[in-house]
Formats: sequence, C-alpha cells, structure tokens
Amino acid sequence: MNRYEHDGTMKRCLIMMAKYPEPGQVKTRLAAEIGAGHAAELSKRFILDLLQTLSSLDWEIQMALYPWERKAEMSAVVGEKYVLVPQRGRDLGERMGQVFIQLFAEAFQEIIMIGTDAPDLPAEFVVEAFSALADHDAVLGPACDGGYYLIGFRRGVFSPQLLDGLPWSMPEIFVQQLKRLREQNLQVYILPPWQDMDTLADLKKMAGLAVMTPFADSLTMGYIGTTGVLDMKSNRA
Repeated sequence: MNRYEHDGTMKRCLIMMAKYPEPGQVKTRLAAEIGAGHAAELSKRFILDLLQTLSSLDWEIQMALYPWERKAEMSAVVGEKYVLVPQRGRDLGERMGQVFIQLFAEAFQEIIMIGTDAPDLPAEFVVEAFSALADHDAVLGPACDGGYYLIGFRRGVFSPQLLDGLPWSMPEIFVQQLKRLREQNLQVYILPPWQDMDTLADLKKMAGLAVMTPFADSLTMGYIGTTGVLDMKSNRA
C-alpha cells in the first residue's frame, strides 16, 4: 500500500464550497476586467473542470452551494450525481463550519474542503491532503495570494471556533488560519502553494503554464481559446 492508498474502510468526503455562477455575483475582481458574463461562464467551467479532475478518485464528493435557492439550476449545471448541501451562516467562516459539522455528523472520518478558484488544482494535492490526515489533525493548502485553497480535518478535532472571527477578506488569512489551528495544539500539514484565479493576470499565468499539461484540454482553456478573454483590457459583457 502506497502513501495515497487506504484500506477501503475510511469514509472520506471532498466538499466543494461553490457559488452558483450568476453574472455579477461571482468572480467580481475578474469581472471588472473581462465582464460579468465571461467571469460567470469561467466560474462555471472552473467548477466542472474540478469535478472532472477529482471525481474519479477514492472519496465522496459533495457540493456546498450558495445561494441555496439556486439548487435546481446548479444541479442542471453539474448533474445529479453530486449531493448538494446548503451553505448557511453570517460569513464564510460560519458557513464553512456548519458544513463541517453536518458532514462529520454523517460519520465521515476525514473531510477536505476546497473552493472553486483553482480549476487546475492537481488531484495529487487532494490525495496528499487525505494521506496527511493519517498522522495530522488538519491540513492547509496556501494560495499564492495569501489565502488558502484547501482545508481539512480528521474526525474528532474540528470545532466551529477554529474558523470563527477570522479576517476572510484580508490577504493574510492563511497565516491567521494556521495560527488559530496551532493555538489549539493541532498538528497541521501544509501542502504546496497554488494559484487562485482572481484576476486577469492570474488567468494569463495559468493559461501559460497549462499549455504542456492535461489542463490544456479543459473546459476552462477551451473557453479562453474561443473567446479571447485574455486580450481584454477593460470591463466587457
């Protein structure tokens, strides 16, 4: 058995925190540069590419949706095979905490949570994250902009206080989250950094790096290639 395998008895869940890709409601920084319509279309493809990359591996995938009123529309986007659960709470930390509580109550033993801002996230990073929970309490994946793209816990260590009151809109959120986990004496495994797609510059960097990788054939790269969004310099529809 290698480091990425387990004995089949571990109940694992990969939960994706997702917004319905409504123009004007998602990827607002990117939308300011390429237009709300293009940003929403890319957001949808980010979700679908992540599901394509991660759905063939050995864990259950669920999606925590915001807003919950768009459940039917999101099911139409991703298909019926994925369980959708609501995001509930006053801020991102509370919404994340409620999702962890709900899933651990369903007897999952290891839960990894990701967003949808890194469509080219390698499956190996998620595999490594689950593997790390064999001998760590928590795992974090730092984003290059100071945030984080992944957080996970093993059963028995999570509490909502681990996410409560953190500065979610600030660039030092990874540092603050790591500090909070270590203040609770949790052993934390840190993954390699990865880039979120928040701006046109991020998109251009990803596209340049994707040319020689399997992500070159993704829905995201197909949309970039057919629409010319990388050449846009101002807000367009």
